[in-house]
Amino acid sequence: MPMAITATPPFRDVYTPGPNINDHSFIRAGDTWHLFHIWLDAKGPLDNVIGHATSKDLITWQRQPDILPKAPKPSWEWHPGANAPYCIEFAGTYYLFYSRYDWPEGRRHQRQHIGVATSPDLFNWTPCPDNPVFHPAPWWSPWEDADSNQFRPGCCRDPHVIRLGDQFVLYYVALTHKPRVCAIGHAVSHDLLHWEDRGPVLEMGLFEREPIMCESPDVVFQGGRWHLFYTQDLSTWHAVADTPFEFSKPARLVSTHASEVFEWDGRWYMSHCCHGGLSLARIDMSANPPRVFGIE
Repeated sequence: MPMAITATPPFRDVYTPGPNINDHSFIRAGDTWHLFHIWLDAKGPLDNVIGHATSKDLITWQRQPDILPKAPKPSWEWHPGANAPYCIEFAGTYYLFYSRYDWPEGRRHQRQHIGVATSPDLFNWTPCPDNPVFHPAPWWSPWEDADSNQFRPGCCRDPHVIRLGDQFVLYYVALTHKPRVCAIGHAVSHDLLHWEDRGPVLEMGLFEREPIMCESPDVVFQGGRWHLFYTQDLSTWHAVADTPFEFSKPARLVSTHASEVFEWDGRWYMSHCCHGGLSLARIDMSANPPRVFGIE
């Protein structure tokens, strides 16, 4: 598993609660940062558990009760996973996106859908009754192919959502119909619940070692341009574009895993999960390429 990665020297360990932390996201509410993440053991993500922690300064974290407990059958929330949470606020409500697995009868492979839960306070969450809310369109992804020979054809995970004017853009990871080609796809919505798939914003080939396909897309706007960060081949990659709908020419940036890039009070930060916990560094987004350095 990619958790064996060792952080490069600028990264500072800030939260090591015991069980391993993997995919995660941050959101600030008032004077408090909230971290949502999955727990990871030697066999993979722990079943139906999303961890939660809070901090005033990004350095000292307090563990909070886990959220989204497993629901009984036949609810979609019964399915395993609850992977790669991503949180966004809209009109006073918080939306947490995540994926789950299922294995429909007659299929050779598992599938993943993306669902969402809502909260008024970031502590109490209610899964959407219409879950799951999204999966890739068949015109570009083999997600609906019951007998596909592709690697993980039913992949649909690692949601990341931005607001763009009066709409939202969902970025996610999936496989394409092209042999050994994965992609970061995108979909658009006006209410965060109903999504129209628009296909890939970036395609890339599979690597030979874990993670062999792209993971953890993260899109931010800075300096008049859009920046895409994602994980593949034991590294975070970076691409820049004038539009959030099409990226090209990614370059390897730093050896990290499942990194999130975010801004607080004019400073930009990059996260990394390693040694079972969470690490942080600063990132200079004005440099070309962005420069990662230590927290004072």
